[in-house]
Amino acid sequence: MTCELLSWYIALLDKVKKRYLKNKHRWRNVVKKVWIFDCDGVLRNFSWHGVYRAYIEIARHFGCYESFVQKYPDIISFRGMCSHDWHKNLAVMGIHGEKNAGIANDIFTRVYFSQVHMFTWVPDIIAQIAQKHIVAVFSNSSEKSVHKSLQNVREYVAMILGHEQVTHLKPSPEGIYCIMKRFASDAKDVIMIGDSDADILSGKNAGVKTALVEWGATDTEKEQVALGADVIVRDPKELPYIF
Repeated sequence: MTCELLSWYIALLDKVKKRYLKNKHRWRNVVKKVWIFDCDGVLRNFSWHGVYRAYIEIARHFGCYESFVQKYPDIISFRGMCSHDWHKNLAVMGIHGEKNAGIANDIFTRVYFSQVHMFTWVPDIIAQIAQKHIVAVFSNSSEKSVHKSLQNVREYVAMILGHEQVTHLKPSPEGIYCIMKRFASDAKDVIMIGDSDADILSGKNAGVKTALVEWGATDTEKEQVALGADVIVRDPKELPYIF
C-alpha cells in the first residue's frame, strides 16, 4: 500500500469515526417497536356460535353430548363455562389426557376454523405497520390455524406464537416475554393488541402497552372500560397511529 493510499484510508476512517460519534445517540435511539396482535377477533372474525357448535361436536365424539347440552343449552350458558384455557374447558367436560386433547383440537379446527377468515383490511394495515415496526402474533389458538388464516400477510409477520409454543396461555405474559426476548425488546417498546380480557391482562402482566379493539369478543362498552386498556381502537384504520 502506497503512502498516499494509506493516508487516504486513515483519513476515511477518521471521518467515519467522527460521523459515528456525532450521530451515535440518534442511531441508538432508532428502535423498532414490536406490535403483538391477538388473532381471533382482531385479525380474523370470531364467532361464539361457531365455538359453541365445535364444542358440541367434541362432546358428541366423546360421548358426553347429552350432559353437555343439558348443562349448556345455549350460547349464553356456554360462555359462562368457556375460559381461555383449552385444557380446563376439556376437563370440565370430562375429557383428559394429551391424546384426547389432540383429538378434540382436530375436531375444533375442522368445525370452527372452516367458518373463519381474515378481515379484508388486514393486508393493507399490517403492511403499513411492518414498514417501520416489527409485527408478531400471539394467539391461544393453534399456530397452524393462524398460519393458514394469515398466509396472505405472512411476509409482514416476523413471528407467530400459538398455544403449542407456551406452557401457560394468556392471560399469562409468557408468550409476550418470548416475543420480547426474540427481538431483544424493552417493555416500553411493545404493545399488545387484543379483543378480550386475556389479551389485555397478558399485556398488563408483561408491563407493556395495551390496546383493545371494539370489533372482537368484548362486545359491550362496560366490558371495554372495565378492562382498562391504554387505548381503545374503534376502527382498524386507527391502528397504525396508536403507538
